Amino acid sequence: PKGNTDFSALLVKVKAVNPDVIAAGTYFDDAVAITRQMKELDVNPKMFGLTVGGDLPEFHDLLKQNAEYVYGSTQWDESLPYPGQKEFVAAYKRKFKREPSYHTAAGYAGCLLYAEAAKRAGTLDADKVREELLKLKTRTAFGDYAVEPDGFQVAHKMVMLQWQDGKRLVVWPEELSNGKPRFPTPPWNQR
Repeated sequence: PKGNTDFSALLVKVKAVNPDVIAAGTYFDDAVAITRQMKELDVNPKMFGLTVGGDLPEFHDLLKQNAEYVYGSTQWDESLPYPGQKEFVAAYKRKFKREPSYHTAAGYAGCLLYAEAAKRAGTLDADKVREELLKLKTRTAFGDYAVEPDGFQVAHKMVMLQWQDGKRLVVWPEELSNGKPRFPTPPWNQR
């Protein structure tokens, strides 16, 4: 339930079956609470991954060593080798004095895609711009873009991250990675 911060009853059940992998759909507060409680209850899967929350810099800032080995997934990371990426990140940091989020990168790319489609259409007419968006296949600072006739994005790749030595590294897909996965995760008492 929303606002829940005590996952201990669930984690006791999970520990009893000794899974190789635990993957949790989380936001930041959930990610922190689950990670802390896994350590307290000595739940030691070979791999532990979180969705939203575990990929944020604040996750490691708060949990320090306890964030190590944790996997996360994200739509975008500033280390990815996309065109215009470094310039976008530098300009954003200069202006806002913080790291851009994947939401920011997606918004930036969306504006560039719309502008390119409008340019190709020669108008701002929504139907004509949509026609161009459906034909467009390109790579932006957010990644690859191509859509099916219903508008469903089919080219963009999410990435898997892992906290290693205080750094958030892309460990999959291999062609976009800047690190190798550390596996298996050592038990809490050996970190």
